[in-house]
Amino acid sequence: MARLFPFCGIRYNLDKVGKLERVTAPPYDVISAGDRDRLHQQDPHNVIRLILGKATSGADEGRSRYRKARECLDRWLDDRVLIQDEVPSMYIYQQDYGLSTGEWRRQRGLIAALRLERPGEGVLPHEHTLAKAREDRLELIRSTMCQFSPLLTLYHSPRKSLGELFAEHTRRDAESTVSDAEGVTHRLWSIRDAAALRTAADVLADCDVFIADGHHRYEVACSFRGELLGKGQGGGGDDSSNHALVCLLDMEEEPLTILPAHRLVRSTGGLRGDCLIERLERCFCVEELPFDPEGDVAGNQLFPRLKAAASRHAFGLYQGGRRCHLLTLREGFSESLDGEEKLAGDRYLDVTIAHRLILDGTLNGGSPMQPENLSYVTDEANAWSSVEEGEFELALFLNATPMDAVRQVALAGKKMPGKATYFYPKALSGLVMYRIEPGVSLRLP
Repeated sequence: MARLFPFCGIRYNLDKVGKLERVTAPPYDVISAGDRDRLHQQDPHNVIRLILGKATSGADEGRSRYRKARECLDRWLDDRVLIQDEVPSMYIYQQDYGLSTGEWRRQRGLIAALRLERPGEGVLPHEHTLAKAREDRLELIRSTMCQFSPLLTLYHSPRKSLGELFAEHTRRDAESTVSDAEGVTHRLWSIRDAAALRTAADVLADCDVFIADGHHRYEVACSFRGELLGKGQGGGGDDSSNHALVCLLDMEEEPLTILPAHRLVRSTGGLRGDCLIERLERCFCVEELPFDPEGDVAGNQLFPRLKAAASRHAFGLYQGGRRCHLLTLREGFSESLDGEEKLAGDRYLDVTIAHRLILDGTLNGGSPMQPENLSYVTDEANAWSSVEEGEFELALFLNATPMDAVRQVALAGKKMPGKATYFYPKALSGLVMYRIEPGVSLRLP
C-alpha cells in the first residue's frame, strides 16, 4: 500500500535566482558531459552543483564532489537562495509537452513523501540497477541528506481519482513555472489544506506503486535508511529518513509516454560489417535498406518499417555508411530461449532479446556487455550521427516497451535489463527538494 505524507519542500527563491530556467536541470542520469559543463557555466546556483558536481584534484578527489555538494546546499540555504517551506505540503506537478508527431500532451502528478517499503512489497520495480550508480547516489545522499528530484512512480486506484483535487488546486496561478531545453513546461502548485492532504493520501492508500524512473535512487533511499537505523539515528516508522521523494502518476488516467531507449555500442570487439550480419542471420531475418545519414527520421525507410514490425521483435542496426539493416526475429526462435524474463504467453520483451541475442550474445560471446561499452539515447538522429562520426561503432534501434509489459514485469517480480524504458518527460531536478532530517516525523494533519 502507498503511504503518502506532506513534507516541507525546499525550493529556489526567485528573488535571488530570477528565472528557474537558469537553475533547474534534468535528472542526473540523462545529463551528458557537454550538458553538465553547460549547466555549470549557466548559473552559479544551478542544481547541477548538487546532483552532478565536479571533483577537485588532490588526495580527496574521488569524494570531493559530494563534499562540495553539501557545502553548496548549506550555503544556499544560509543565503536564502533556497528556502524550505514552513508548512508541510504535497505538490501538484504538471508537465505540458509535445511529441515528434506534433501531438501535445499534458500529465499531472502528485509529489509527496512515500513511506519506504521493501522493493516488491507495495513498491514494485521493473529494472535491474548498476552497482556503480547505486554507490554514487548513496555517497551523495550520505553527504547532503537530501533528495533533489522526485522518482517517477505509477499507480492505479480503481475506486477513486485525484482529478477533482487537481482541477480545484490548479485554477490559481502556478507557484513555479519553468520551460526546459526540450520545450517542456513544468508547473508546480502546493497543497496545504488538511482535508485535501488526507484525500490525496486516501486515494492512493490501497494502491501498489510501480517505479517508472528512479530505481537506483529508491534502492539507495532504502540502503541509507538501513545505515541510519544501524547507527540508532531514526530511519524507521514515520521518521523523515524512512521516505522517498516521489511524483505519482495515474497509469490509467494520464497520457503517459514511453520512448524507446536505443543502444549505442562503443566497441564491437572487431565483429563488424558483413561478418556481424552473417552471425545475426542465425536467429534473425535480415533485410538491407538504404540509409541517408544526412537525412531525417521521416526520410529513412528503417524507422517506419521498424515501427510496423513492432509485434515481431524487430530491431534496426546501423554501422555507418549509406546502408542499414532491419532485423526481425525468426519465427519460433524465441521458443528455444529459456529464462525467467518471459511475460504472459511466453513472450519476451524486445529489450531482453536485444541483449540476450545481439549485445550480450552475438557481440559479447554470451556474457553481459560492460556498462562502459554501452550508451543509451532516445533521439534516433543523435544515435546514427554518433556512429557516423566515429564515437560509437554500432547503433541498435528498438521499439518502445509498452506500458502493459512494465506492469506485467513488476507484478510478476521480474526485472528488465537496465534502461528498458524511457518515460518522457523527465521530472526536473531542483523544482522541489526533500531534506532528510532524522528525528523529524512526517504525519498527515
